[in-house]
Amino acid sequence: MSAKFELTLFEGMLKTDLHPKNIEKTIKTKTVDELRLVIENETCRIIDTVKNVLCGDYDEHHLERYIQLHVRSATSLLDQAYAFVKPDTDFSNIKGCDDCVKVYFCLKAGLKTILNYIEKELDRYFDLGLPVPDSFRITSARQLMEDRNVLQAKLRSKDVDVLLQDLILSYVSNHCALESCSYLEQKYAKLVMASLLKVLRSNKVKDWNRKVIVELIYLNFNKSTFFTWCRKFIAVEIDDFKTVKEQALRFNWYRKEIKPIDTKPNVFYKPGRPGVKELLEHYIAGELVYLSEFHKGHGAEPVQNFKERAEKFDFKLPLSLSVSQLALFIELFIRTGVFPVEKGKMKATMGFFAANVTTVGTEEISLKSLDNNRRPKPKVCDAIEGILERMLDLLRNDFMK
Repeated sequence: MSAKFELTLFEGMLKTDLHPKNIEKTIKTKTVDELRLVIENETCRIIDTVKNVLCGDYDEHHLERYIQLHVRSATSLLDQAYAFVKPDTDFSNIKGCDDCVKVYFCLKAGLKTILNYIEKELDRYFDLGLPVPDSFRITSARQLMEDRNVLQAKLRSKDVDVLLQDLILSYVSNHCALESCSYLEQKYAKLVMASLLKVLRSNKVKDWNRKVIVELIYLNFNKSTFFTWCRKFIAVEIDDFKTVKEQALRFNWYRKEIKPIDTKPNVFYKPGRPGVKELLEHYIAGELVYLSEFHKGHGAEPVQNFKERAEKFDFKLPLSLSVSQLALFIELFIRTGVFPVEKGKMKATMGFFAANVTTVGTEEISLKSLDNNRRPKPKVCDAIEGILERMLDLLRNDFMK
């Protein structure tokens, strides 16, 4: 790729003219306005150059690498500039220290303009997994903490469940306390804050718990503490019913309430995990199965330990398989009749495994990931063949003697 690295001038300025050891000399020979003009012109030139590169004859792979190289480099340079001018930096021994600060802020503004342009206009090439520059992160955290106080007041005024309030506010506080975060994490925290503040502006809602829960499900707030809170919230109510029939009816009512809730596409608290809607549907389905089995031995007597079960629901069976190997095992068991699956129940079966097991390197499996791996590659078949051969050896040598 012939497109060159465009941040060379800024990189050189921070190493030489604008380095704290040299800046006093620099501002003696150049005015702040002269330095500002250089920085502003270079910022515009870089953005125009990036635009022209995008119109050039480059394939998508090279464009992605080119953009991400500049994002990483601009982020690093912005952190360097911030380190030179952060609040505890002492310029008192430099004549014209106010001018030093003005120059650093100008350079920071130029780098931020470049990063903001790429994030907003070239988002398809922007790697949201990259770390946010310290100055971005600190500014964002400061604003989120101010909004947190507003959010706390609104949640209290709407009489939202205290534990749910604590869960939401704790998430915001913990995010703001991070010493580093990705663009994706920052973007999601801002989205949650903006969405909840918007929802809580209304005065016409009767059930604010439900309103907040639905919004968090919509945002795929698949944080384990929220999923646990939802389970307990449902379980406490179910435990109060006097017959197993009433309990089953209430579980089914929750299932019908959750099913039509929309979820925001490609937005998750943790992208690698199933959405909280999917997790709750599996939880309710599992408890209905448990209720049915309990009913066979106890008649109309109600189950009285749903809350206790909800608190222990986090257990998952750990497997020493990859996701693709697990998917092939499930497929083999279904085809050989070990798992008899009724027509139309395949998705529910795959979902059960996604919700209740962990695989090598993956604590949370999405239903989509598991389903996509049902058509295995040759190396996965080879690995499963080896496992089956070892099982046969055990069967013949240890159990059939």
